[in-house]
Amino acid sequence: MKPWLYTAIFLACVQSAHVMAAGKSFHGTPCKNDEECSSLAGGYEWAKSEKLTDKSSCNTPTATFNQGCQIFIKENAGKPQPPDGNEDDDDGDEED
Repeated sequence: MKPWLYTAIFLACVQSAHVMAAGKSFHGTPCKNDEECSSLAGGYEWAKSEKLTDKSSCNTPTATFNQGCQIFIKENAGKPQPPDGNEDDDDGDEED
């Protein structure tokens, strides 16, 4: 994966509603500040977008990003992953 993609995902997550500054936690994992919460969210969203299932895939230079990635994998362990493509429409039609 390209390093710029990590940055793009991180920046998108900084602006997302997933980060709860008041409680300073992300999916039950405490974080010290907004930056740490955002990094957790970035890792989580990256793992989700990549449909990761193995914690060894969470291997970036940023520990909190990796932790967010691992949170996604832990929360989704044993759940079937949706197929690539349009996840909402599997009949081949343009509309339902």
